[in-house]
Amino acid sequence: TLPILQRSSMELIAENRKVWIPDHPTEAYLPGRVEEVLDGGKLLVVDETGEKFEIAAKEAQSVDPACLTGVDDLLSLGDFTEAALLHNVRVRYAEDDIYTGVGSPILISLNPYQNIPGLYSAEKQRAYRQAGGARAAGAPGP
Repeated sequence: TLPILQRSSMELIAENRKVWIPDHPTEAYLPGRVEEVLDGGKLLVVDETGEKFEIAAKEAQSVDPACLTGVDDLLSLGDFTEAALLHNVRVRYAEDDIYTGVGSPILISLNPYQNIPGLYSAEKQRAYRQAGGARAAGAPGP
């Protein structure tokens, strides 16, 4: 894909292009949709709640769609940026997936501050063991 600056304003809007909103007031980074290209090299970006932000086009980071779903291994993200990493962990946390890998040797764990039913069930333990064995053999995880 072309960098943000090389796209016409109509392409950005027609494609429902998403960029990261840096310094979001509550979420640090959040994906937003480019609604308009403003004068002065700025983009008008709308987050999922409808709040609007002005972002300098030259600093806008495009959002890879793979970064929005919450992958179990951060190395499989389309972009490996601070914004993508934080958003991925946030999406997984909201789904009670508190463990996220970075390749096979690194595990990120977030404290859910609550009991998550089935988190340590025999079935889950078996799935984690199988995924770990598959990764050790070079195959992707679950």
